[in-house]
Amino acid sequence: MSEAPPTGSPLRFATTLLTRQPRAVALLVVLNAAIIGMTLVTPLLTGLAVERIDAGDLSGTDGAFAAALGIALAGLLAATFSAAAGVVNSRVSAEIETDLRSRLYRHFQVVDPRVLDARPTGDLISLASTELFPIAQFFGNRLARGLQGVVTMVLAGVIMVWLEPLLALLALAPLPIGVVILATYTHRARPKLLEARRAMGALSTSLQETLAGAATVRAYARESEQREHFARAAERVLDASLAVNRMGARSLTAVDMLPLLGSAVVVIVGGRLAISGELSVVDFSVFYTYVVMLVPSVQAVGVTLGQAQPAFASLRRVLEALQAPAQRSPSDPPLPAAPAGVRMRGVRAETPGGDPILDRVDLDVPPGGTVAVLGTTGSGKSTLLALVNRLRDAGGGSVEVAGVPVGEVEIGSLRHAVGTATDDNFLFSGTVRENIAFARADASLDDVQAAARAAQAHDFIAALPDGYDTVLGDRGVGLSGGQRQRVALARALLAEPAILLLDNATGNLDALTEAAVLDELDTARAAAPATRIVVGYRPAVLRRADEVVVLEDGRIVERGTHDALLLASARYRALVGVDADGDPEGGAQ
Repeated sequence: MSEAPPTGSPLRFATTLLTRQPRAVALLVVLNAAIIGMTLVTPLLTGLAVERIDAGDLSGTDGAFAAALGIALAGLLAATFSAAAGVVNSRVSAEIETDLRSRLYRHFQVVDPRVLDARPTGDLISLASTELFPIAQFFGNRLARGLQGVVTMVLAGVIMVWLEPLLALLALAPLPIGVVILATYTHRARPKLLEARRAMGALSTSLQETLAGAATVRAYARESEQREHFARAAERVLDASLAVNRMGARSLTAVDMLPLLGSAVVVIVGGRLAISGELSVVDFSVFYTYVVMLVPSVQAVGVTLGQAQPAFASLRRVLEALQAPAQRSPSDPPLPAAPAGVRMRGVRAETPGGDPILDRVDLDVPPGGTVAVLGTTGSGKSTLLALVNRLRDAGGGSVEVAGVPVGEVEIGSLRHAVGTATDDNFLFSGTVRENIAFARADASLDDVQAAARAAQAHDFIAALPDGYDTVLGDRGVGLSGGQRQRVALARALLAEPAILLLDNATGNLDALTEAAVLDELDTARAAAPATRIVVGYRPAVLRRADEVVVLEDGRIVERGTHDALLLASARYRALVGVDADGDPEGGAQ
């Protein structure tokens, strides 16, 4: 079940991520408050110890020894609370990363396919992997430390003003300069960081394409060119990252120096006041301890703001992906149990760039009927099939299944009713049985074998080293093209669909095997008729169809039976590659 897409700004989205872990966040608030309390009480205990030493009281109930024990206890408690907060921070960070990765994965499954088509696969993989680390680290770990630094600075500043207003003004005066520097850095770094994240996505795409197309790269001896392409992508990542790092180094170093400047002024002015007797040495030591405390607090805030930039750059990209429109709506009614005919009226489809693929297509496939589609390359055949199970959505017109527009039914029920096999089916890393049973997780081995027999795949599967338990490599490595095609066809048949879409699904088979597969399909059709839309060019496929339609430039230009078109259309004969008598053109070979 899909989630509602997140709305609002990246900051609002980050807030929702944290509120999904209310107990952990509440515990972090308590632990950090305790750490701040122990940190702020330590200078007061130090002042008490100095005062008792000056008075010669070392071992009394409120003497220097007791103050020293208090300092040690405060330090021990602060360390204990810090360790506990570190564990909770790590848990929050891991939960955020897991939450985002799961949400992206679920959204990729339901998002409009055109969104996925418009983005490189490597970029999407980067989005669900490397992009999540800076987000999780910042909001699960760094943010708490930065807020702890801010609160510590504010409370320390209040105490300093209470102790000695003039010195407090001198010590805190440089801090507004730091705010200006950090604001400038944030403004300048944001576009560079976004550029760096996008460059990382392009780098992931380059790597993914090189690995997926390794055989093609080697076949054309293009290894050196691919290495150069990858090196250029890596160089863009490096350049963008270095630009951000240089800006951060200059800005954050300047911010770190500001409290040290205030500290030096306090030593000079406070020292003079202490020498003149206007300020006691004890008060000066307490005050100076708070000044020193500002240094790590300011540094913590600076580091936090520095890490905020890559985190928000990645968060913007993740939020943009999650806000892409989903294709399915769980509230839609399921596909009715009526006979599953297919009806198209005035259907149009376009590429992501707006170029037409299909133009005003009308098609009727009655329940249990078979329509064959053929046409030249790029005429829109595969797109036509994809409209039926909404692997694509029409840009105009209507597509109906079982008398209902496909956009008005729950998409899962629609796809359960449609089985698909193509000439380039994807096989997963796993056993042969798992790949076939992917269409129906509860299928028994007998069911899997029956589907394999219908697809003429059982004999070669049984001859594999481990039969149906043979493990296939990535994308079905280990099988020939025809074997992969038959395994995929068996998967489609196992689903026992009401509608079967075959996109040149027997194109890699020899004539005898193809004929056997088609005979099995006809037998199954007689027992449980499925509506079929078939893309193919071989007469063995076309003559079994109730109607054949010819596509050209996205429009249906001819329709009729195979025999009628064979006699009437030279275009049809050229596509099929036979003469008017059904013999191969050019004579028998």
